Amino acid sequence: LPISGSRNSVFGSLAMRDGTSTADNVAIGYAALLKTVSNENVAVGSGAGQFNTTGNILAIGSGALTTNTTGTYNVGIGYAALATNTTASYNTAVGYQAGYSTTTGGMTAFGYQAGYGMTTGSGTFIGNTAGRNVTGSYNTAVGIEAGRDTGTGQWNTSVGHAALRGMSGGGNNVAIGGSAMQN
Repeated sequence: LPISGSRNSVFGSLAMRDGTSTADNVAIGYAALLKTVSNENVAVGSGAGQFNTTGNILAIGSGALTTNTTGTYNVGIGYAALATNTTASYNTAVGYQAGYSTTTGGMTAFGYQAGYGMTTGSGTFIGNTAGRNVTGSYNTAVGIEAGRDTGTGQWNTSVGHAALRGMSGGGNNVAIGGSAMQN
């Protein structure tokens, strides 16, 4: 348990072990919020928020936001959601590995591996693997595999199953319908 602090709820082996002078945290599960030295975090699950040192994260699921160090205002819900995010802020990822390998801020991802691998800019991805392997900024993808593998493309909007999938590097496109503009 923390050496000092107030209003913390801690349950689990190594949960919040290194927490000092912290307040208003909830850590449930093995090594949840292990390294936190900040306030107002919630981590539920084995390793959830394990290396977090800043405040205002919500990590629910084994490995959710596990490597987050200084990123703030992040929400990761699901197994390994936002697991490798370290410093990026203002992300919301819900689903198994949603936002995994993300290193950028301002992303919203809902679904299995939605937004997986996004490294620059911001984007909105809704659907299983929507926006997976996107490195361009300001993309919106809605539908299973929508906008997947579009690489560095920017300002793209794709709606429908596999819409705009595989169109690497294109920008300012609108694709509506199943497999619309799929490469």
